[in-house]
Amino acid sequence: MTDQTPGREQEIRARAEAEHLTPAPWKVEYEQCDCSDGLCRHGEYVTGVSTPDLTPVAAERLARSGEKPRDYDFHRSDIGDFSGDDWELMVHAREDIPWLLARVAELEADRDAAVAAAVRRALEDMAARLRRTPRDHRDYPAVLTGARHIEEYLRDSVASPACEQGEGQQTA
Repeated sequence: MTDQTPGREQEIRARAEAEHLTPAPWKVEYEQCDCSDGLCRHGEYVTGVSTPDLTPVAAERLARSGEKPRDYDFHRSDIGDFSGDDWELMVHAREDIPWLLARVAELEADRDAAVAAAVRRALEDMAARLRRTPRDHRDYPAVLTGARHIEEYLRDSVASPACEQGEGQQTA
């Protein structure tokens, strides 16, 4: 169960929707280490982040000069290239993302349990209708076909732990 501290989701939402966030997508850029001593084990290293918006310095330079932007003008590699909102989002991501994933899993489990309960109720209703419908009644084939469709759906689509546990039970 995720931490349901009041406001946790609102805190994350505020960071994700902050006014001065650099627009997505962000792409991490790497370079290969070119040490020539033969002993280097650095391999790839991060050189910066590419974004769809100009860096603040590039935007200022281009506004003054009227030049066209270059690829590097979208490359952020210095602390000052990111807004405070960007940093808040990045710094909290290590906590926010696992919390959000756990919350999604909870909501999916709740949805699956609700679907299973609805299907179970539909099956019970169909069984009750079958019991009340005489075999020679004109609706009997339709009722029987409906029951078979629900059984197939239950078997193929809702065969999950939430369905097998029954309504209102929680997974461990």
